[in-house]
Amino acid sequence: MKEYPRFWRPGSKPFNPLKLAEETEKIVCRKEDSVVSRKYTHFYVAGVYRGIVTACGVGCCLRCFYCWVPLSRDYPEYYGRYYKPTEVAENIAKLAKKYRVKKARISSASQP
Repeated sequence: MKEYPRFWRPGSKPFNPLKLAEETEKIVCRKEDSVVSRKYTHFYVAGVYRGIVTACGVGCCLRCFYCWVPLSRDYPEYYGRYYKPTEVAENIAKLAKKYRVKKARISSASQP
């Protein structure tokens, strides 16, 4: 992929979302000692769905023009930090317990 596709704008060229997924994965994932870590910007609890913990992942292979994700989708190299899967699970469990919520999700949608 010559240039990493950012957000859609008039005149944007079509892209292959599968190739974009491969390029995004190179940026947002890294392997250390056989464990794959992924980039997240933050973890929070929202009142929607009667309370839900959200882990905000960085990057996405789609460019839906109606999507309200932050710039971390289009510029994944500049946002977030790497978390191991166990760290993600621990952060989600800690927030769920603290705020007494029973639902969790991993999303690119974020709260300001």
